[in-house]
Amino acid sequence: MSPTLVQCRRRLAVIWFAAAALILLILLLQTLVGNFDPAYVQRAWSWFFPSVMPTLLLMFGVLVTDAATAATGTNVSAPADPFLFRLTIGISLVYLGILLLVLLAQPMAGGTSQSRIATLNQSEYFLGPFQGLVAASMGAFFLKRKEHGEAG
Repeated sequence: MSPTLVQCRRRLAVIWFAAAALILLILLLQTLVGNFDPAYVQRAWSWFFPSVMPTLLLMFGVLVTDAATAATGTNVSAPADPFLFRLTIGISLVYLGILLLVLLAQPMAGGTSQSRIATLNQSEYFLGPFQGLVAASMGAFFLKRKEHGEAG
């Protein structure tokens, strides 16, 4: 039996929330140990949040809706499209891996906070378009309608 749409959404959410938490902890550690000059701390954090928050908020909202729908006894066992699920997981893992790689690589950019921030800034050239691809696959998967015409 193939997994349901709700089960697949939950699996994707676990991947995203776990990866976002890991990246957040690394950025927090870098901030606390003084990896960034105080003048650049805000820029480091403003790189992180737009990279993950839109997707996390989309998933959270849909998961809450799924839970509310299940609580009312409505059928939430619509089957998931296996190809779309695998594609969304693959795109997500690559994107989250790139985010992690950029964060781990930026201390190697040089000894100054300015050069570290420059690395984060440069990553936006390739992360921006990739984030659009992630958003499209997530939107298609998380906003897919269920069997009975319910929004989801």
